[in-house]
Amino acid sequence: MVGTLLLASVHYRNSDPMYVSAVTHRLLTEGRVDLEGFEQLERIHPGHRIRMHEQVPYHYYPLGAVVGQIPGVLLAKLLGEMPHDIDAEVQLWNSIFALVLSWFLLVMTCRRISGDSALLVVGFFLFLTGPIVGSLGTTFWSTTPAVLLYFAILFFWVTLLARRELSRGQQLGFGFLLAAVVFVRPTCLAATLPALLLIFLLQRAALLRVGCSWLLSFLAWLTFSRFLYGTFLPPYFSAHGEGTFQPLQALGGLLFSPGRGFFVYAPVFVLTALGVFGAWRRLENRTERHVWLLLALWIGLHWVGTALFAPDWWGGWCYGPRLLAETVPIWIVLSLLVLKRIPLRRWPLLRVSLMALWVWGAYVNLIQGQFNSYTNAWNESISIKHHPKVLWDWEYPPFFNSKARHNDRLDKYGITHF
Repeated sequence: MVGTLLLASVHYRNSDPMYVSAVTHRLLTEGRVDLEGFEQLERIHPGHRIRMHEQVPYHYYPLGAVVGQIPGVLLAKLLGEMPHDIDAEVQLWNSIFALVLSWFLLVMTCRRISGDSALLVVGFFLFLTGPIVGSLGTTFWSTTPAVLLYFAILFFWVTLLARRELSRGQQLGFGFLLAAVVFVRPTCLAATLPALLLIFLLQRAALLRVGCSWLLSFLAWLTFSRFLYGTFLPPYFSAHGEGTFQPLQALGGLLFSPGRGFFVYAPVFVLTALGVFGAWRRLENRTERHVWLLLALWIGLHWVGTALFAPDWWGGWCYGPRLLAETVPIWIVLSLLVLKRIPLRRWPLLRVSLMALWVWGAYVNLIQGQFNSYTNAWNESISIKHHPKVLWDWEYPPFFNSKARHNDRLDKYGITHF
């Protein structure tokens, strides 16, 4: 995974985190998060990811994104560099840190689910060939640390499922993570209800402690945000008011459009969905059924929340299902739970299908997403905001873009070559 990022030829430079690097550096050195004095940064002006509050410029990303940049910013400072001057490198370092830590959490989660090493191998391939690498990759932190926090929350989920209880420290940590992830990306509020229902189901006595931890952490984030930004909710939380609102198109497009459809870039999880229905009658334990339903609810809430509240449901300038890539950890855990009930060794057709979809995932997400520069140019050539139909263009999807096809696509839409 690390080698892939180091060798990748697709980098989204001068992207949103360029400003976050500057904000994080200022937070660590001066205890403030405004961008006053950073006018030299390229593209800074009111209205482009910058929001004015009492005539002071702030970047619109929430506080969680700023905190998430700390590892890369500290490394830059250790090397004697200004983080915003080497933004691409800071993003890459954060990507490596986040992917390694996410993989570590996945390994621990797999061990909680089962001691079967085959499940760990399945989890590895689902991780490596899915949108986590394809949509995020070297710009992992441009989507903020939501994926990493989702992996951490799921580790608590599986720990509770395996042991039927969380320690007091784990309960407090669980509540803190559920509150923190909201300040990383508002749609991650989707994790809260299923998690609290899980606690109610499996360890009812812990519900008060987890709930209080969540509430106190949430209030602490609000207070910290008020102190730093001068407002309880950073501008990012109201950014959806400036975007498009196309709920029906968004609901379908997030799943099935060639431009951003989750199941187009990760069709292996269609098998997971089918496996849930296939294995459902094998579940004699009501608790396990409830856990599966709660995981599905979590995915559904995140999907619907993204469609309704994201400024632009396609996730802006990116590759693949960026705004649903955060649900991949949930899909991986659900896949492993299903495979405990449907052993691969007994289903040769399932093994063949799984391998075929892994190959597709590796091609689309790993090869095209990380090593084909024309997947990046697909965003540049035609404005999605002004030509939203390109997201549904099966003739010229991003993952098949090439130099020749790129020019043909420009001709199709009457765009001048450059």
